[in-house]
Amino acid sequence: MGLMIEEIKEMRKMVKQLDAGKITPEQVTSKLKIYKEVHKRVKLMADIYIACNSPHLIESRLHGLNILSKGECVTPPEEIELEMIKCPDQDKAISREDCLSFSGEEKNFENCKSCEHFVITRKLLIK
Repeated sequence: MGLMIEEIKEMRKMVKQLDAGKITPEQVTSKLKIYKEVHKRVKLMADIYIACNSPHLIESRLHGLNILSKGECVTPPEEIELEMIKCPDQDKAISREDCLSFSGEEKNFENCKSCEHFVITRKLLIK
């Protein structure tokens, strides 16, 4: 599991523990300070790759350093399905689940396949 994913999961766990009174706000603050320092260094590395005109190396470097792992999803699938997006064809906000259903209909497929939401939704929800 990549460093960023571990930290996100740990932060979500800390919020639940804080709400339950199992840890103090000071403990949360201390951990967040550590995460902030790690993220400063990760950002510096990414900035260096970009400045060197090597943006294509960023993803492979982040994977190689185990900052991010390939194929990991930060948001649980059930939350992704409920995420609201603006559908240009329906001219309203719909969930990604509804986007998948709508774009899967034969009459809508041709129109939808050029939409960036269509591409992202399919990558996220169809495994």
